[in-house]
Amino acid sequence: MKRKPRVKELWSLARRQQFLQYTEYPGLPDCVYTQKEDDGHQRTYAVEVETDLTKKTFDKKQMQFKRFGVNEVYIKDLKKCQDRSNWIKVQNFLMDGLP
Repeated sequence: MKRKPRVKELWSLARRQQFLQYTEYPGLPDCVYTQKEDDGHQRTYAVEVETDLTKKTFDKKQMQFKRFGVNEVYIKDLKKCQDRSNWIKVQNFLMDGLP
């Protein structure tokens, strides 16, 4: 029976504070979580939600959060969400494509 990877830890605000230590690009990601994958390895993901995503902000966010052992940074462009007035659809949009 195949197991689905489960979130092992959702990083608290206090733990995410370490992202503020860098003077180059200080800032907090919207969400950081660690999960154990099917292969037994732990992977850490950062999720950032942007309301006005540009190539420049995309590159900045990739450099800003791909530290501290973060394996992958997912940047969600809220402009691509079809119906932002429906919270269920917004949640589904944000969860789509995340491991």
